[in-house]
Amino acid sequence: MAEELRVPTQSVRAEILLVDGKRLKGEIFIPAATTDYAGSRGVEDWIEELEEFFPFHTEGAAKPALYAKEAIVALTTTAPEGGAEEIDTPASDAFPHHHVVLECAASRHEGTLSIEMPAHQRRVLDCMNHHERFVCLRNGNRLQLVRKRAVLRVIEP
Repeated sequence: MAEELRVPTQSVRAEILLVDGKRLKGEIFIPAATTDYAGSRGVEDWIEELEEFFPFHTEGAAKPALYAKEAIVALTTTAPEGGAEEIDTPASDAFPHHHVVLECAASRHEGTLSIEMPAHQRRVLDCMNHHERFVCLRNGNRLQLVRKRAVLRVIEP
């Protein structure tokens, strides 16, 4: 019976940067159903889910440990093969793309921010003030999900 209640998951290679400065490489586990989205949207949706803690299996560890999403500064992964196109050649010009630098206390994150919001809310400021906890920067097939509350300054070079 317990097996029937398990949610199928897919492991995704990731690196997390924690607020204490530790960088850990390993795997996150996202519900398999979220990978049905085009490209990498599954990881972006997963990080915004209400659960405060998530299992992370650090390389070399015997089993996963639980981490608080609030303890993350940034989570970096790559888009699945055959998934999202490189951001340098966006599939849609319907939404603006901004090159930004996000400065946190002990780290700096640079990439392209795609603002998929209503026409009257397409500034970087609007995106940073929107309710999501994380913002997604893209560099080729690399995704950086940066927790907004960890960001001290946003620069548009």
